[in-house]
Amino acid sequence: EGSPRAVMRGREVPIPMLAGSTFETYLLEKSRVTSHDDGERTYHFFYQLLAAPDEDKGQFWDGLKGASAESFQYVGASESIEEQSDADAWEDTKTALGDFGFEGDKLNTFMRAVCVVLQLGNLLFGPDATEGDDGSVIANPDELDKLSSLVGITSEKLTEALTTRVVKTMGEEITVRLTPVAAKDGCDALAKEIYAHVFQSLVDTINKSTSPPVGIAGSSGVRSISILDMFGFESFAVNRFEQLCINYANERIQHKYAMDTFLLIKEEYEAEGIQIYDFSRVDNSDVLSLVEGRTGVIMMLNEECLRPKGNDESFVYKIKVVHKESNRLVSDLLHRPTEFEIRHFAGKVKYDASGFVERNTDQLPKILLDCAMGSSNDIIREGFERVVSDLEKKASNYRRKRSANTICTKFKSQLMALMEDIKDSRTRYIRCIKPNRKKLPVVLDHSITMIQLASAGLVTAISVSRETFPNRLLYEVVWDRFRCLLPEDHKARKSDGTTREKAELLLNDLLNNKEKVVGGEVIAPFACGTSKVFFRSGSLELLESDRHKLYSAKAAILQRHARGVITRQKLRRMTAAAVKLQAQWRCKAAQNHCALKRSALLRLQSWGRRLLALMFVMHLRKTKAAAVIQSCWRAQKPRQQLNEFKKASRVIQHFVRSRKNKDNLKSSMAQVVEDAHMDHKMKKLQAKLGNNASSHDKDSLIEDAASMIEYLSKQLYMQRGRTSNIKAELAEERQGDGRLSRRNESVEAALAANKLEVSRLRNTSMRMESQLREFKTEKASTRLLLKSIQEDHKEEKSKHEKEINKAKGSHSEEIDNLRASVNDMQKVHTDELTKLKNETEANEAKHKAELAKLKEEKMKSEEDYEDDVAKVLDALQIAHEQDSQRRKPADDEEELKKRIEFLEESYESELKELKDSLCPRCTMICQDRGIMTSPETQRNLSLGSLSRMGGSRNLSSALTYRS
Repeated sequence: EGSPRAVMRGREVPIPMLAGSTFETYLLEKSRVTSHDDGERTYHFFYQLLAAPDEDKGQFWDGLKGASAESFQYVGASESIEEQSDADAWEDTKTALGDFGFEGDKLNTFMRAVCVVLQLGNLLFGPDATEGDDGSVIANPDELDKLSSLVGITSEKLTEALTTRVVKTMGEEITVRLTPVAAKDGCDALAKEIYAHVFQSLVDTINKSTSPPVGIAGSSGVRSISILDMFGFESFAVNRFEQLCINYANERIQHKYAMDTFLLIKEEYEAEGIQIYDFSRVDNSDVLSLVEGRTGVIMMLNEECLRPKGNDESFVYKIKVVHKESNRLVSDLLHRPTEFEIRHFAGKVKYDASGFVERNTDQLPKILLDCAMGSSNDIIREGFERVVSDLEKKASNYRRKRSANTICTKFKSQLMALMEDIKDSRTRYIRCIKPNRKKLPVVLDHSITMIQLASAGLVTAISVSRETFPNRLLYEVVWDRFRCLLPEDHKARKSDGTTREKAELLLNDLLNNKEKVVGGEVIAPFACGTSKVFFRSGSLELLESDRHKLYSAKAAILQRHARGVITRQKLRRMTAAAVKLQAQWRCKAAQNHCALKRSALLRLQSWGRRLLALMFVMHLRKTKAAAVIQSCWRAQKPRQQLNEFKKASRVIQHFVRSRKNKDNLKSSMAQVVEDAHMDHKMKKLQAKLGNNASSHDKDSLIEDAASMIEYLSKQLYMQRGRTSNIKAELAEERQGDGRLSRRNESVEAALAANKLEVSRLRNTSMRMESQLREFKTEKASTRLLLKSIQEDHKEEKSKHEKEINKAKGSHSEEIDNLRASVNDMQKVHTDELTKLKNETEANEAKHKAELAKLKEEKMKSEEDYEDDVAKVLDALQIAHEQDSQRRKPADDEEELKKRIEFLEESYESELKELKDSLCPRCTMICQDRGIMTSPETQRNLSLGSLSRMGGSRNLSSALTYRS
């Protein structure tokens, strides 16, 4: 419920999720470890390991450094895989191993176990020349030493385990020396067993990482997808125990394939009443009975392994005796005592049973097991410990132990479990065919390919399929699908009867003369069952071909009519489009002709206008020269007046600046005199403090200090008053924002005065601070003097004890009071000075901001004023030029006088407004300096303003005069 779903073939199915995966090993091909055919490669992992970088190989084992595939007998030289080198494949393999946790020590242990397998193949065995028996020795001790250091077992112990066997007889153990061939076989068996443990450890690690969570596997709603990768049918010149197991597995899979493919067909034919083909050609049940039956090959081989003196010849003899009546067991007098032949579904295979009993037992000698368990490699040691543990668990029942521990028994049980899983699943078969033995692309060897197809049973399956009916249809489908092939007269004649009868008559007419005669037997192209019609190969295809031809012919007729309709519609559209194109072309041609005429007419008009414009320009040139001369003559006299006005304004400015400088000089001189007077008083006070004065002089000194402090307090009070005045002026200036442009110069003057005052106050405060510091030092010296006087008075205890005590009390009280007052004054002065500094800095910042704002407004007003004046002058000039032609010079002079009087009156009113707008301080300064009070000054100011209106553009100077 609620799981995501997908639509498949018109129905909704749930979208599955991958829960996990597991691997299971069936009959590991360990024989490839020790031998492989010429031109083939052993396991790819060996080549990848030997192609790895030397730093990787040195990390695993020093013996791998500089080694190649030719350095190991089990590997040997081989061609690399196309499009990928073994070195590149090694990096991929190493990364894959790291994904499953093979890193560090675990990876080293795994690789060293693989190196043990490779190194075992380098051991060579030869006859022992020192002994008279058939003993053997290891011919290359240096390779043995390498193996000893690699596996962690001493060379002596390895030599003993590989060249001897321990045989138990009547409770006695006898050590038997092995021949070189037997010793080599034991060494190869040990290598294959170690490789099996390495491979199984890898499979277990992968399964541990990828297996589904506990409880999911086998639960309802969980499905599985299994992939079985197995060998194909094998038939070599010499076939061993491995080929028997592989072919047995292929027989079991082939039986499943035959049951799935042909048994269902057989049941369907029987149900429909169709003659059944020879099913025995694809049925291999008798082969399975021969191999896995109660008296089959596997059971007899297990029994021979249980027998104390069981051997391969006895095993083959028993098979031939018990199954001499079986047509699947081939008897040939030329067979050796250890050879037998089985007729498999793919062909005859002759097996050499040499070593079957030993290979089926699959148990290493005890001396080799004990030696392998002493290895320092965890994978090798733990693998052989599990083998010994399993043997000890089954030691209580010897017969059962040997039977259950054979290769055939294990393989059969695994194969049966596999078949049970396959039985409950939907099976798909993929046959892999090798096209050639040279591993070349796009090369097909027909003989090899046909042998493989025959071995896979595909040839038999194809021949059987040809004898059967591969296609089948219901009677209703046959009638509905192929009745269109009948002529019209046959359709009316065969429309009566049941559907089966109509379908049979239809097929008899359509497939008439299509019978085949094979071996004197007539084979019909179809057969009728109870509910279906079964078609032989090619019959249904013939009907479908005829039906396709009929439909193609009818479709061609329909297409011809459809193409005719489409072509006629296209012709009508093309005709309409051609008419529209012609109309557009004619319209475009008419528009071009009209545009040509219009351009010619415009060109004629432009030439006419050009001539008129040239005539007008010539007239303007004549009149403009006269106007230039007149304007130069008229401007001469006003220019002279302007120069005179400029000179007068400069005189006035000089006078005002000199008067201002004199006032500043007077105030500075007064300040200097006052400072000199205070310095004189301070020096007198210091002189008094420097003398050893009496108590009366000290009182006067304290009075002088008090007077000095009072003077400083007054100065501070005055400075506060000035600061409050400045604040008041600033408040008034903020209220009069509309008149800021007129009072710009007054604000600048006040700001300059404030700056001077602030600088003077700073100097005063600095002097006061220095005086206070000097007073503190003098006070300290006074304290020292008082202490010395007190010590002198103590010496005269008898005479002046009362006076000294009285004086001491009075002086101490006075000194404490003076100290307290001085400390209070210092604190107050420091606070006031800090506050004054902060206020002064704030006022300066505000002054600067207001001044910048005033300057911007002033410049804007100046520009507006200049524009207005320029407009007025232009208007006056134009009016003057117009009136000059009609009036006399006397009238001009009278008019000019009237305008001057009017301007003087307007400027007097402006001066009055300016006076009213000035602050009291600026008004007082102007009255003291005589500015804006005398009629002459006012007249000069008016004349200066008039001169500016006559041509001067310096409006900032006019504002200076007004201020």
